[in-house]
Amino acid sequence: MNRKTLVQIYEIQTPEEAALMTALGVDHVGAVLVSTEKARDPVIRETVAAVRRLGVVSSVIPLFSDFPAVSEALETLRPDIIHFCDDLVDRAGRSLDP
Repeated sequence: MNRKTLVQIYEIQTPEEAALMTALGVDHVGAVLVSTEKARDPVIRETVAAVRRLGVVSSVIPLFSDFPAVSEALETLRPDIIHFCDDLVDRAGRSLDP
């Protein structure tokens, strides 16, 4: 069975970078959110939107695990994929089951 290898690139921070990655054939283009404020950054918001307009899969990696903050980032950015690197926790630090 021949399967296509998907290429995923993170750390894309501008619509221009997203367009370059798409032109190179990247399948998933993502942004790393180093803070809750980064999800509100208009350039990051435009970058994720540009990825969608370019016809590839958008993804984000939040480097925070507070569930309300992650929920806000998802609502704001609306990525196709969210990639978690940590446990999700509530404000009291208790783990949540996604």
